[in-house]
Amino acid sequence: MSPTRPPVHGETGGGCQKLAMARIEEDVVDARTPAEGGEAERHVDVAVGDRGCQCRARLEDRAWSPAALEDDLANGDGDVSEFAALLHGVGKIAVPKEIVNKPGKLDDREWAIIRTHTLEGQKMLERVGGFMSEVGEIVRASHERWDGGGYPDGLRGGAIPLEARIVSCCDAFNAMTTTRSYRRAMPVSAALAELIDNAGTQFDPRVVDALVQVVG
Repeated sequence: MSPTRPPVHGETGGGCQKLAMARIEEDVVDARTPAEGGEAERHVDVAVGDRGCQCRARLEDRAWSPAALEDDLANGDGDVSEFAALLHGVGKIAVPKEIVNKPGKLDDREWAIIRTHTLEGQKMLERVGGFMSEVGEIVRASHERWDGGGYPDGLRGGAIPLEARIVSCCDAFNAMTTTRSYRRAMPVSAALAELIDNAGTQFDPRVVDALVQVVG
């Protein structure tokens, strides 16, 4: 289970109840994937936390600048991004544990199975209904690529929901800077360089620019 956590942005009232449910589901995933324990909370820190990429309105409607991003960090509403960051991997509950926790590389059959987790996650959240159905749409798209080479739908560019583009970029940054059983964490500078190298192919270039400015 994840350790006791401080409140996350927006954790009040009904939002607190929704976030509590999301964190219960996160803990279930952490229990099945001990090597990644607490990963979802780190995604929230990157995606919508104090240093995060909470720049949805800026990227969607206006020209981005570092000063504008700082304003969005202070005032933006990150509920959908927040929950998607927490729950983007919840569908792994439906994937055999031996595949999720395999220390080495996955073979083609195992990759085909692991790639179903975005669809399974959406199904789980749709069963909850309401706001979580909207979150489920972002979870489904969280492994799409800017160049159309992602899954499960092969969406390209602006057809990918912006929140999913943010979660995807932050997910990759977190994965590179987290130590796993099979490799050590990369330095932050190296991880940011990797994001820059893949801007325009795997990632939305504007999201990469925003994340580099905030983290770097």
